[in-house]
Amino acid sequence: MRKSKRFLLISCSEKPNTGNEQPVINESDDNEPDYKYVCVIGVDGGGRFFTEENTPLTLKIFENGATAFDTLTELPSGSGPNWMSILHGVSFDTHQRNNQECGEPIDSSYPYPSVFRIIKENIPDAKLYAYVDWSESAIGTVETDIGCGIAEGVPDVTVSVLANALLKREVPTMLFIQFDSMDGNWFTPLYTENFNVVDKYIYSLYQLYDDWGVLDETLFIVTADHGGGWWEDLQEYNHGRDSYDECHVFLGIAGGTGSGKSTLVNLLPRFYDIKSGTIKLDGVDIRDGMTGIVSV
Repeated sequence: MRKSKRFLLISCSEKPNTGNEQPVINESDDNEPDYKYVCVIGVDGGGRFFTEENTPLTLKIFENGATAFDTLTELPSGSGPNWMSILHGVSFDTHQRNNQECGEPIDSSYPYPSVFRIIKENIPDAKLYAYVDWSESAIGTVETDIGCGIAEGVPDVTVSVLANALLKREVPTMLFIQFDSMDGNWFTPLYTENFNVVDKYIYSLYQLYDDWGVLDETLFIVTADHGGGWWEDLQEYNHGRDSYDECHVFLGIAGGTGSGKSTLVNLLPRFYDIKSGTIKLDGVDIRDGMTGIVSV
């Protein structure tokens, strides 16, 4: 039987090292768990506010996983730049795709492959899906010629219904979900209400993976593209600049026991560098200018 491929999607930033003692990070070995499935849930505009906005179900998912509440976004702290960086593993300085550019589809000729494309190239029969509210988070980030099933421009409730129906039918190799109802209205009752609803949507998807009995084989990630901060000049909450509340986001990783989730969360903002060995992502050392990618 062919051994399953290992995939790890990570969203990183270029936060400088803190000077703390560096752990020893060695190359992966066969004792690490093999992930057959990846689920990435993006909470657009969710920022770092998962505790403040009362998301007990989402946080419950990561009780035995790893979480960070101050992972840095790319700048500008907008949706297009950050969904591209999260799904393609390169910085905004490299991909240069803002919201407008993400309205333009890409195919496999695009020089920086998405997680979807890397999986498809390594597992030709992989089942790939992206269900999103904000259209550009799929049509501008997922290659059009790799056979990914996409539902875009539909409200969060429809995203949830479609994803639930899919997971009751099968377990996809890669599933990307983007909820958009928190993008705006920061620090208002509506923001809290929408966040609470999405909290339930996220947990329902996690439970379906549990129903299939594949949690140990699934890399389950929840993150955000940006938050929202006060713009004094416009007298409003917004995003796209470099304030703390705009640029710090939540990241949660759940997976098999012993999969190094806590170490990964520390590495994502580059709190540490690597003392010995290497971490290679798609054959490239992460120190060679890469801010995130998928490893195979």
